[in-house]
Amino acid sequence: MRRSLGTKGLAVLVLLAGAGIGLAQLFTNDVAARVNGDPIALADVKAVIDSRPTNVPLAKDQERAVRKAALDMLIDDLLMRQFLRQQVALPNSNDVERVVGELRDALKKQNKSLEEFLRDEKQTEQQLRADIITDLQWKSFLTTRYSESEAKGYFDAHRAFFEKVQVKASHVLVKYAPTASQAEKDNLKARLENLRVMIQNNQLTFEEAARKYSDCISKERGGDLGYFTYKFMVVEPFARAAFATQVNDITAVVPTEFGLHLIKVTDRTAPDPADFVVMKDVVRKTMAQEQSLFRDILERQRKGARIDILMN
Repeated sequence: MRRSLGTKGLAVLVLLAGAGIGLAQLFTNDVAARVNGDPIALADVKAVIDSRPTNVPLAKDQERAVRKAALDMLIDDLLMRQFLRQQVALPNSNDVERVVGELRDALKKQNKSLEEFLRDEKQTEQQLRADIITDLQWKSFLTTRYSESEAKGYFDAHRAFFEKVQVKASHVLVKYAPTASQAEKDNLKARLENLRVMIQNNQLTFEEAARKYSDCISKERGGDLGYFTYKFMVVEPFARAAFATQVNDITAVVPTEFGLHLIKVTDRTAPDPADFVVMKDVVRKTMAQEQSLFRDILERQRKGARIDILMN
């Protein structure tokens, strides 16, 4: 089974956790689909489905939805591989062997062989090498998309994320309607600013304020949100404010798409020093993820592709 590079593929695999057994007999062609002339084998669709087996029977429409989800994932995977073939030369065979060797070494430290890994992943070595080639091409493509200076600037601006720093914080959230006037928003902001002063003057604790005034379900925990990284866990304005605040301090009012927040930082983990030279590929992949580059490419590829569905 070929693995998709995109986050959509991960979501599809979650859906496939509910797939029924015995779906293979529903396929009547040798090829499930052709994408710009390139075939997707029914065996690959079945492999995706069988990778998440269950004994729970499915209705006919549920079986069709599972087959469609599996095929969609494989179509996206093939579209991206086609795109990369057009944009990037094949990597040197020595680079592929280097990655395979690195994987072997990493597995050896876990007392596991490459053969055991492939068996667990239900993947052949040929498929693994194809995935490595695609990953190397994606890295190469990103180097043309994001220059060295752009990547270094992003790394410096988001160093806390790449150094795996996590902040623990609590908040008080006040929501407002999408139709709220600026005057109404200003009034809510003033109320939060006044609440912040009351907390700082020890008239009530932050936890008490959250339980009494917050519109977030975290109020039941005194506003506690637990630990989070700088990116991909909370919205950017919230993260920026929290990471700029010292432990036990409270931010000014922070507006986000969810409403207005007061944020109290309660803990911060120590950084794990990161070297840009070592991490530049990770940095570029993070930039691409933040900008939804993978999804945007797939959307464009789908619009211009000839996709013939042959599977029943």
